[in-house]
Amino acid sequence: KDIEKESKIILKQQNFDNTKIRYIELEIGDEIVGIDLSEVNLDFTRVRQDAVVCACDEALISRDGYRHLAAISPNLEREYQISNRRNEISKYMETIIPIYNCKIELDNIQNNSNNSSNSSNNNSVNPNFSLTNDQNGFCSYRSIKDLLNTLIPIWKKKSILNIGDNIKLKFGGDGHIVTNKYSHVMFTMCLLNEGDEVLKPEKQYCILLYIGKEQYERLSIAVSKFRNELDSLKNIGFIDQDNITWNVKFYFSGDWKFMALVKGIKSGKFKIFL
Repeated sequence: KDIEKESKIILKQQNFDNTKIRYIELEIGDEIVGIDLSEVNLDFTRVRQDAVVCACDEALISRDGYRHLAAISPNLEREYQISNRRNEISKYMETIIPIYNCKIELDNIQNNSNNSSNSSNNNSVNPNFSLTNDQNGFCSYRSIKDLLNTLIPIWKKKSILNIGDNIKLKFGGDGHIVTNKYSHVMFTMCLLNEGDEVLKPEKQYCILLYIGKEQYERLSIAVSKFRNELDSLKNIGFIDQDNITWNVKFYFSGDWKFMALVKGIKSGKFKIFL
């Protein structure tokens, strides 16, 4: 407080009206000490922290990497503050776009097929299941309608979607070998109305991820999670928060193996690919 008071007197003597020092950096021996004299503004602090979280995500900066940056630049937000803010954002996102967990059991394919109408919106699965040594079949997915509830207001604000437009959703998927023991299969969704923007990775929204191989039996169970939602969007459309009804058109993409498995086709020479 004494430093702040004295600094105001000096600034006033130099005809700096309505001016104050916000930050002072001192070098004491081999250490740099920063003195923050600015008033605490929670809104401004939150905006700064959100910007840092966004930058770290886009640039793939790890916690250790950001900790090193903050060590050489004292005016940066501390790493623990960024970590706490990230947790707050994650908890908020879980409330508006929940992630549901289940396990794809190949022994119960017939039961899953018979009960697919109930599995689409089954939110009663245990979200706190524990991973055992055998992780094959574990699956996490999100509701397409939950995503649209969040994304449509953003698209409308940016004039990507205008009243009367059709929502053109493209669904795709592919498998990836992670280790010699496990493979991952991911389903994604994007909005073709965005034009070339859909080519950016951040415009691809993951709707399902499971551990396992690209097998027709597993894919059929995975797709069943969205069957009712897809039928509803196709036949009725989507009603947003402003009570506007949008017509939805579907497009599907993937390599021939993935598309063949989804459609139950055993060969890439089938007439659908010709």
